[in-house]
Amino acid sequence: MDAIGLTQEHGYELPMTQEELADVLDLTAVHVDRMLKAHEVGGLITRTRRNMSFPGWEKMREACYFDQCFRYPGQQEPFLS
Repeated sequence: MDAIGLTQEHGYELPMTQEELADVLDLTAVHVDRMLKAHEVGGLITRTRRNMSFPGWEKMREACYFDQCFRYPGQQEPFLS
């Protein structure tokens, strides 16, 4: 786990319900549920209760246009997989 205790090697525990996530994102819970299910069907994520993992990490990176040069505040080196 990382310093904030949310992430694991290829996944994390979502610390909120889909309804709470929808509220934070200003979306409907139905839309959030549909998007999560679409990502599951597409092989981008797997879910078990609040645990989410990314078996298709490369596909997820492509789908999200992930920039490998992104840096977190205070991070010396870019995140490279």
